[in-house]
Amino acid sequence: MMKLVKNNKVLLALLLIIGLVVLWYTLPALCNGLIRTILESRLPYILIWILTFAIHLMFFIYSDKKDYNTNKKINPNFGSFFDVVIGNGIGISTALVSALKMLKAFYFHKVFEIKYFERFGDVDLWTITLTMAFLSYFLIVRIIGTLKELIWLSKMNPIEIKKSAPKSGLQ
Repeated sequence: MMKLVKNNKVLLALLLIIGLVVLWYTLPALCNGLIRTILESRLPYILIWILTFAIHLMFFIYSDKKDYNTNKKINPNFGSFFDVVIGNGIGISTALVSALKMLKAFYFHKVFEIKYFERFGDVDLWTITLTMAFLSYFLIVRIIGTLKELIWLSKMNPIEIKKSAPKSGLQ
């Protein structure tokens, strides 16, 4: 087994997934109730907004702002602050929260039989769900990439940042 799994993180993730599956099959009512409580709460969505905005704000503070003067996404008249923090921070968090709310609606529709999508067929629902799952994955990977770059930038001196900063994933 150890030859197959060379990385301890992979083994830990595998054991966590197996544990969650066993828990799901032994106590499905408890798991569904817990998931429903979390999804009905406003706290996860507020945290997503705050964390995404904070990551992009800190990225703007630590990065070399001159990199963004040539590639303005929103409007050339606005500064790079508006483009990085407002455009990316709020745009990504809005898209992620919307996608997660659609996934929540699908979960409630299928598991608890609460009719969110009355006039949609199964193919339509699965198409929407897979699209929202892919969008959520893409946005989470993008947020994590920005966070990794922020951590990298925060460990460097200001002089080193200007000399060796990689191209941002935000452009």
